[in-house]
Amino acid sequence: MLWEAVETLRKEGRYGSLVWPLLNKVAEIQPQQTRAELRETRLNLWHRLRRLIKAGVVFRFGRKRVSVFKLPKHTVNRVARRDRLRDQTGLH
Repeated sequence: MLWEAVETLRKEGRYGSLVWPLLNKVAEIQPQQTRAELRETRLNLWHRLRRLIKAGVVFRFGRKRVSVFKLPKHTVNRVARRDRLRDQTGLH
């Protein structure tokens, strides 16, 4: 079940996918479930995904995305707009 999530991430490309839409997509692949069972499945997938992140198989970037590719920080993290403006005006 979780390897389906990793395969889906590979297909999404280098910038991966949003976490919860990915988990929803994988949970819906499972046979018909009640709403409570579907929620439990998504939460189990979330815990397993967190273990893959800690193991270094899947990488987070930003606040909401995961990918199977480790991206360099300069392509992911951007300085907030107000910080750039503050640096330009010399105000600290």
